[in-house]
Amino acid sequence: MAKKPESMTREKLNKLALASREASLKFDHGFLRYWRNVQLLNAHEFFVVVLPLYVRNIITYCFSYGYTDGVKNAAWELFRVALCGEDEKKGEMALRFARTYREIRHRFSTPLFEVIQCKSDDGYGDLIDNLPLLGRDAYDQLVSGYIRQEKDVAEIVKSSVLDVNPLWNALGATSGIPMAKKAFRFIWDGENYNAMALEDAAKEYVLATCLSEKVSP
Repeated sequence: MAKKPESMTREKLNKLALASREASLKFDHGFLRYWRNVQLLNAHEFFVVVLPLYVRNIITYCFSYGYTDGVKNAAWELFRVALCGEDEKKGEMALRFARTYREIRHRFSTPLFEVIQCKSDDGYGDLIDNLPLLGRDAYDQLVSGYIRQEKDVAEIVKSSVLDVNPLWNALGATSGIPMAKKAFRFIWDGENYNAMALEDAAKEYVLATCLSEKVSP
């Protein structure tokens, strides 16, 4: 005869909630320690190998589908592909890309801090969070220390998404979406939180792979 399931009281539920919260906090702290030691990508791997995949995802989810949380979807797509294909190499590259994105983002901060005058502190943070999306040529120009005027930064952003950068033009043409004004506004004014979205996606990926691993009793 089947055993009746044990009844659930509020007291028992409270204990389960506390245990769940404690386990979640322990995983969060463990992930942060792990995250600090994730190896960064080199410039070629970041700008040439993985960044075009992320930009393609952004064009798909933010512009083609018009999702309000398109950046989160774009970030997760890098890891979803690895999970669905059980491809550890792709997962490792996505992890390292997410970790490197935050590092690349920080490299814009000092050279441009006195240059950007039209934005609040939050607006400035949003801008430098988007600048890695422009690719290697824009990165080299913007972190060089030779940029002195805000209009020059805006011009680099415009030329990167309109004129000389195949990263946005080629992918935009493939999807049939005119990138010009949309891409400029997305980068210059967008509150997109790329680094945060990538880190959150990385955390979910690590959790999913940990849970899928067979642990010996």
